[in-house]
Amino acid sequence: MVSLIKDSVGILPAGALGVSFFYHLTKQLTQVDDQVYFLERQNSSSSQVLKKSGEIAIATSETIKYFPTAKILKPDLLSCYKLAFLPEIVLICPNPDQLLSIISTVVELLILISEQGELSQPELPFPYLVLSSNGIYFQRFRQIFIEKIEEATLFGRLADLWPDIMPRIVSRFLRGVTIQTGVREGSEGNTIYRPGPRGRTQITGGDITSRERCCEILAGKGAWY
Repeated sequence: MVSLIKDSVGILPAGALGVSFFYHLTKQLTQVDDQVYFLERQNSSSSQVLKKSGEIAIATSETIKYFPTAKILKPDLLSCYKLAFLPEIVLICPNPDQLLSIISTVVELLILISEQGELSQPELPFPYLVLSSNGIYFQRFRQIFIEKIEEATLFGRLADLWPDIMPRIVSRFLRGVTIQTGVREGSEGNTIYRPGPRGRTQITGGDITSRERCCEILAGKGAWY
């Protein structure tokens, strides 16, 4: 039986916006531990480049700090589940063309959880998903999320989740409307990430319990939520 790692935050992927969130959620890199980390995007070539380089370079106001990827980069969500290491919150902040594959991975995660008979637990072992990509994508991708779940049900990969479990799942799909900024300089092994000043993020969608729980964790770690 797998439960979520309480108070933990996975950031997917390690792009400029994701690194900015990481910077502020670790209190400007002073509390880097297993509670805030990056997640690989499944079948991502950029993740392979990061692992090959061996480190992630993040600029502060005074210097550039280098963090071993082995310390702050975790596997994709499906692998994390199999390793009993699911974050409680996933901040999703990829490029727009990467969102569909991430939604597909999330549905595959639901299928894995269902196969283990865990979707009926009182505390659902499924992360809060905070879609933080810039742009107005939330409503469309929320609908795609629901459609992919129903497709998996139609083809027998998931049991029927209506009327009880489906609302609990969908309530965990949230939007993070953010003015957080960040810049990426260079490419591949020469990349340096420069986080912007702490920017405000407003969590919308889902239900009030999900929103309050996410704000409690994220604001408690030092980000502006």
